[in-house]
Amino acid sequence: MEILILLFASASVANISDLFFKALRIKGYQLVKESKDPVLSIIVCAHNEEENLKELLPILSNQNYSNYELILVLDRCSDESKKVSNGFLNDHIISIEIEQCPEGNHPKKYGITRAIEIARGDWMVLTDADCRPGPNWLKEMAKGMGHDKDVVLGLSPYFKRQGFLNTIIQYETFLTSLYFISAAVNSKTYMALGRNVAYRKSTFIEKGGFGENIGRTGGDDDLLIQRLATKSNVAIQISKDAHVDSISETNWDSYIRQKIRHFSVANAYTRESKRTETYRWAVHILFWALFPVSFLINWQLTVLIFVGSFLMKAISINIVSYALEKRFNHLWVPIVDLTYVVLFPLLSLRSLLVKRITWK
Repeated sequence: MEILILLFASASVANISDLFFKALRIKGYQLVKESKDPVLSIIVCAHNEEENLKELLPILSNQNYSNYELILVLDRCSDESKKVSNGFLNDHIISIEIEQCPEGNHPKKYGITRAIEIARGDWMVLTDADCRPGPNWLKEMAKGMGHDKDVVLGLSPYFKRQGFLNTIIQYETFLTSLYFISAAVNSKTYMALGRNVAYRKSTFIEKGGFGENIGRTGGDDDLLIQRLATKSNVAIQISKDAHVDSISETNWDSYIRQKIRHFSVANAYTRESKRTETYRWAVHILFWALFPVSFLINWQLTVLIFVGSFLMKAISINIVSYALEKRFNHLWVPIVDLTYVVLFPLLSLRSLLVKRITWK
């Protein structure tokens, strides 16, 4: 029976040490800032985003950056998106209307590709209609666009709302950011957030754009970045002024559909990324699966291990919070972590059974 307690302790150590060392890696990262201001092309794909565009377009029209354009892709819109966008069009803000997507192409990827084809910028900077960048967003992202870089990864936290669902979203986004930023710092870039990412136009073209993933729902960020990134051509911009806050899902049904869409591209990840994710989830699940068993065998020792584990997790989260300039309430961690470790594997399995996954 003692072997089960030992396994529980081992899972705890493996889980926490992985998190702790990733946190330290992020804390030690220093961006080599570029002094030049390249020409930038912001790309936003919008499908019936009339209300969001009313808020987003004024923000993007007034960035504290001198040399940029905005390309708005209106994807099969049946609302007043075109009317809203027309009020902002000028020499530097243009729109592309897509009435029908060619067969074999995913609408969002097709829209991004069309925008890149006409873009005059050296760098493409992508965000979504439901995002709200700050006024210095472009200025901060440009600091990572060195002559030896082809990709700049940014962060995109969600606005805080009341309710347990938003707490889950905040926690999941926080951990996702920790994992992918840490991997990029370690020269093993495997994903990005399409709400805040930049890459060279020339690199996108040289690599064949989205390639075989052009017709796949999802992956316009992570699968593309896996095609573009090398061990040395990725910069990470984690300063608060470079954050792009986003509006989260407000109900469980839409959130579950979103996560199933995200999980559906996991089978296209590299073998190394799959092994890393499998190990991380196996250790995490093992910790919670063995907790009640270990508790029945020796509750005093189990409680000691459990409390120690979450104290170390709180320290790790605190380290990352300061580095990423994004705070998370430590008191919620045990409850949210249990929900996270039960919900997400189930959603991952569910994504394997869904035959048709749509964007919008």
